[in-house]
Amino acid sequence: MEESVDNVCNIISAMRRVIPRNVGISVKMRIPENVGESVGDAILKERVCKLIDAGVDLLTVHGRTLKENKTKVQECNWDAIAQVVDIARAHSENNNFPVIANGGIEYSSDVQRCLAHTGASAVMSSEALLENPGLFSVEEKCDLDLSPEQIFQRQMRYCHEYLDFCILYPPVPGSLGKAGGSFNCIRGHLFKILYRYLEEQPDLRSKMAELLSMTSIQDARDLLHEIEGRYSASDWNSKTSVDTRDSSWYRRHRDAKTSSRIRTRGQTSESELSGLSIAEKKLVIQRRIKKLKESRPVNKLRAT
Repeated sequence: MEESVDNVCNIISAMRRVIPRNVGISVKMRIPENVGESVGDAILKERVCKLIDAGVDLLTVHGRTLKENKTKVQECNWDAIAQVVDIARAHSENNNFPVIANGGIEYSSDVQRCLAHTGASAVMSSEALLENPGLFSVEEKCDLDLSPEQIFQRQMRYCHEYLDFCILYPPVPGSLGKAGGSFNCIRGHLFKILYRYLEEQPDLRSKMAELLSMTSIQDARDLLHEIEGRYSASDWNSKTSVDTRDSSWYRRHRDAKTSSRIRTRGQTSESELSGLSIAEKKLVIQRRIKKLKESRPVNKLRAT
């Protein structure tokens, strides 16, 4: 859409001509750069109006630009989402035109704040929900109202419940390729739920990533028990995970906004890649890989 809104609108119009009216068409978009200034506001208005004219029935708006991603992520622009809500409802002449707000939903308490600020019909979450699957549950307390120990107990409960569901409803075998198969899906979800604790336990993080030894639900279950054992009598004030905000999966890229940084065994340090050209970075990475290979023990097969 950033390259050609018209192409996207032509596709939507073609879909609208052949899809029955009782079947809705939705579009998810990001905001253009410089929203809040006259040029950016004009682009945003044009984009929203064209999408609605093309036949869109629902808009989901991520309140960040295309460039604000991964290590360049910024705080979500809820003001821009509010603009989209106003533009969409005015242009469609429908005060209930559905707009879903995306971005900035870190805690359950953010849901109502976002709805009140933007006037959106609903909110969605992606990153935070991967770490806290109960983000939208009315039965769960907000992280800000929980102690680090309570958050740990909740995260472990989520992991065990998830593995129970994996037994009842196994992930599609081979859905992520031949190597690792369906367990890679399980591994990925557990990694996000356990992120802050695996950052503190680098050996267990490596164990989780091992494709040959970590291959079953029972292996994952054993790892959970090992984590629980390590934190059973923890002095939480001595843990980096006591900072429930900055140690989360949701905020894993925030340290990298102003400089290139790397994480080494749970600690953040300046990266040797900072300020290098792409070619220079490749050379550094190649040397690092070579050094790692040389440091690995060589398995010598005995003759039989």
